[in-house]
Amino acid sequence: MILPLVNLVIALVFFGIPHTYYSHVKASSEYRGRLANVQANWEKYIERLVREYSHFLLISTVLLGATVALLAINDINDAAKVGATISALASLGSITVGVFTIWRHQTNTRTADSHGYLGFHGHAMLLSLPPVLLVWAILTFTVSILAYAMKGIPGVDATHSASAWAIVGIFVVFFGAVIMALYTFSIIWKFQRKFWIIGHWKLLWTRRRTRNKVSEA
Repeated sequence: MILPLVNLVIALVFFGIPHTYYSHVKASSEYRGRLANVQANWEKYIERLVREYSHFLLISTVLLGATVALLAINDINDAAKVGATISALASLGSITVGVFTIWRHQTNTRTADSHGYLGFHGHAMLLSLPPVLLVWAILTFTVSILAYAMKGIPGVDATHSASAWAIVGIFVVFFGAVIMALYTFSIIWKFQRKFWIIGHWKLLWTRRRTRNKVSEA
């Protein structure tokens, strides 16, 4: 009963990002006959997480600086101020969670015996918090920039109106290009993952078949 609600929250609030972490966590925690292999896979995944979070921290820090600079503008309107404030809070959240998670994983690389009340989905949602908060920070920062560009300036309404609509048009073009790029990459990643899974299971089947032939001989 709770799983459809969790999937809805993942799709609407988390932008579907936890699905990637869900598949990685499940694959890293999967038992394939040897506990040593599970531990090795988990340690490799932890190292990958630390690298990813380091990149997220860098982007969040730069975005936080840009947001603070936007808030320092004297004539910023209320809509832009609200968007910039939310962006700053989201960036701070991404930085805080990312730093804590890096510290937590660097000090403990053991496989997790429990994944919380929500199982793998809950674990994946927690792991995806740094990129999810970063996405929210980017979106709200973009909204604040547009709100500031569209605000009225007394005495130069016509000129400002033309420049504002030009900014909006450029934003629409860039936004469409980003959506198309993300859609294309998602298709590529889906096929790559599908072929990787097929190749992985073929390799396991070949090794098992070779082991059986050696044991029979």
